[in-house]
Amino acid sequence: MKKGSIALIISVTVIFFSAFSFMNYNFDPLSRYPYQNEEHRRLIKQYLSDEEIEYIIEYSIAPSLFIDFIKDSDFNIYHA
Repeated sequence: MKKGSIALIISVTVIFFSAFSFMNYNFDPLSRYPYQNEEHRRLIKQYLSDEEIEYIIEYSIAPSLFIDFIKDSDFNIYHA
């Protein structure tokens, strides 16, 4: 009986951590960001790094403030 309980606890723990790591691996950081359409989402993913995406989400920078300038070579999101 004791071995069965330990095996159950271990298997549930393994399943939990597997599911948790799978969800973190497939997480889309832009799911919390109010981009207007799929084209804006594609531009943000293409031109901004993960740290810059985290920055615009954290400081709630609207896409309308920078989306027109994102393709410029000297564009810097920290000065938007």
